[in-house]
Amino acid sequence: MPKILSFEKNSVLKKYGLKAGDELTAFDGYRYVDDLDYLFFDAKEDFTVTYLRSGESITVRIKKDGDRSMGAVLEDVPIEPIECRNKCVFCFVDQMKKGMRETLYIKDDDYRLSVI
Repeated sequence: MPKILSFEKNSVLKKYGLKAGDELTAFDGYRYVDDLDYLFFDAKEDFTVTYLRSGESITVRIKKDGDRSMGAVLEDVPIEPIECRNKCVFCFVDQMKKGMRETLYIKDDDYRLSVI
């Protein structure tokens, strides 16, 4: 879970009492996985944020305009793609010839990365 490093000017999260050093743990009860979660909820108008401060879990309801950012600068949390574990006979990755670029053989089954 990322820590808040600082805030942008007129930050919504700062207005709701969050501070630098707080650690984001969930949005609307869903565990924080990576920056895609932050980006998804940043576009919403009404949601909850759960964070840790000095070991205590705190949840606060956030209400904001959808076009206004939460305004937190977070620690970088790498996005790790989810790989497909299916063994489909028609899988195009399995049918590719050998010796090509390694990244072409990753069975990316991660719909989350299509929103970036």
